[in-house]
Amino acid sequence: MSVMRLPPVMPAMFALVGVVVHYALWRYEVLPSGIVQYAVGVALIMLAVGLFVWARWSFRRHGESLAVHVRTRRIVQDGAYAWGRNPVYLSFVLGILGLGCLLNAVAVMLAAVLAFGWLNWYVIPREESYLRAKLGTEYGEYTGRTRRWV
Repeated sequence: MSVMRLPPVMPAMFALVGVVVHYALWRYEVLPSGIVQYAVGVALIMLAVGLFVWARWSFRRHGESLAVHVRTRRIVQDGAYAWGRNPVYLSFVLGILGLGCLLNAVAVMLAAVLAFGWLNWYVIPREESYLRAKLGTEYGEYTGRTRRWV
């Protein structure tokens, strides 16, 4: 698997590019400066971290790993994964959006949209294809009752 396909790398790159664009090229702000931008940004980042920790804990409880190079043995269907099939990816998007709010940077907020699109239409379909082939009916039943994002 190439570095560009590793899920955490690309969202982080989108966020980094958004920060660079904001500070070097396009300093466009939409939130009222001060407490609002900080409160919204911190709340979203805390939500993202909490969701990530919950998803990781859910995986570890079942002896599974979030590492993309480790083969999946079973579907984790409880904890964070009872609410959505991709809580880790959702935490990435929420974290970038929170950073964008914290910095009051539209370019970073747009990076969250790009990260969502990349995950939704590039990463997740490939992972779902792998899981359908590996786990068959069990994964099909899980996708039938659990939404992709929330």
